[in-house]
Amino acid sequence: MDFYSTLLLVFVLILSFVWGYYSFIVWVDFIRPWIKKIRKYRDKSPFLWEPDDAKRLAKEWKKLANKRESQ
Repeated sequence: MDFYSTLLLVFVLILSFVWGYYSFIVWVDFIRPWIKKIRKYRDKSPFLWEPDDAKRLAKEWKKLANKRESQ
């Protein structure tokens, strides 16, 4: 390999290591805490019902709709 191809290879290697380092920092500092917050919110979220809860709520909504229609 001549000088310029070696220089290009070294540049690409250094660039890939720098990219990996900063990607890891972004993952640890920003993305992972954000995922943890989403999971914490998701576990407390009232919108993730079990199928039985969804069926029960559908029945209640139908009852309410029937009451409104009858009035």
